Amino acid sequence: MADTTPQTSALSCPSRDWFWIPRVLIPLVLIAAALLKIHQLATQPPLGKGFLASRWVNLAEADFEIAMALWLLSGWARRLSWLASLLMFTAFSVVTATKFIHGEASCGCFGRLTVPPQYTLMLDLAIVAMLAVVRPRTAAWWPFTQWRRFLIAWAIAIPVMVATAIPVLRFSPAKLAADGSLDNADRTVLLEPETWVGRPLPIASYIDIADDLKQGDWLVVLVHDGCAGCRALVPDLAAKARAVGPGRIAKVALIHMPPHTEASEFVYKDALFLNGQIDSSRDWFVQTPAVLRLRDGRVTDVVIALGDANRRKVLDGELPVVAAAESQQTIDASPGSGRAVLFVVRNPGPKPIVIGHVTIRTRDTSGSIVAQNCPGRIPAHSFALVNLSVRTSSESPADWEGEVGLQPGDADTPEIILKVRVRVRH
Repeated sequence: MADTTPQTSALSCPSRDWFWIPRVLIPLVLIAAALLKIHQLATQPPLGKGFLASRWVNLAEADFEIAMALWLLSGWARRLSWLASLLMFTAFSVVTATKFIHGEASCGCFGRLTVPPQYTLMLDLAIVAMLAVVRPRTAAWWPFTQWRRFLIAWAIAIPVMVATAIPVLRFSPAKLAADGSLDNADRTVLLEPETWVGRPLPIASYIDIADDLKQGDWLVVLVHDGCAGCRALVPDLAAKARAVGPGRIAKVALIHMPPHTEASEFVYKDALFLNGQIDSSRDWFVQTPAVLRLRDGRVTDVVIALGDANRRKVLDGELPVVAAAESQQTIDASPGSGRAVLFVVRNPGPKPIVIGHVTIRTRDTSGSIVAQNCPGRIPAHSFALVNLSVRTSSESPADWEGEVGLQPGDADTPEIILKVRVRVRH
């Protein structure tokens, strides 16, 4: 059936045909979303695995939005374009509603621009409602007299799609080599923790708690503010860490990805975790939460804790736990013997504590204390482990005491004193 409506220009407004309003407004939304997606693809790597997370699928989605916008603007097959737009934004509404229910920080519809899904959902539903009310006057689904508009639309769309694909194809983020070096000078770095198993922690030279992670077993979690998976995992990890009992501490470290803020949602004021940050001079991209198990600074296992199954895998595993005293400890020793004593020092405050110097004090010559490793800095809302070597003199006749004083560089912060009492057993 031929289209019997009067021939008008692409953006003309025939009497009482209000479909020109969505024909103008919807393309503006689609073109803005497409250009922002293309900018994201040209400046940051896609995260995740699988077909739907590939750069090509995301580029095809942006190109589809451009094609839809040009179709609407051309005025070709207006009734068919109306139906396609209605179905498209209905699908968009379902996707954004799902992301809202799952607590996602951004809908992902506008590239790197963070837009909460509830706002995008309202926009999508408003467009669906507008399309349900405002329909084109034509009764024809497939016009046979407007091929010029169809050809003009595609004559514009194809060069636009080719032009937008060029910066996407040219973009190549830097990646970490086995020794932690970057394979190119690009500011953007893509981290792939799944490839780190069996290697020394590749990001060690870029984080501020690398020295703390070099000894013993650690559970390290890469987190990012706004990450729904992190919100589901970290509170359960915190509950498990608190349940280890007195005189013990779970060796769990959180590495916060940029941008860094003092009000991070994954900071616990009781200094439950060792908190670290990665160098903010680069743009780091990694799928979070990434959970690493370390032994003496080497990665032994990696889990991307997205989804219930992987999150449960992390929570069902044992946390690395050590016995550590808070401020004082009593040990038994025989004359001439040595013991290692571990202390945990907590900083519940909002600012890091920088240790200026360490003072060791013993009351007599019955023994000696050596600080084997002492933190130069205790991050805010975090803890640090202090390992002391305590040796009793071979001629020690009685019990003895000693203490280690950690003097902060800030004069307003009191000295941190760790006391050791040795009961000599002959």
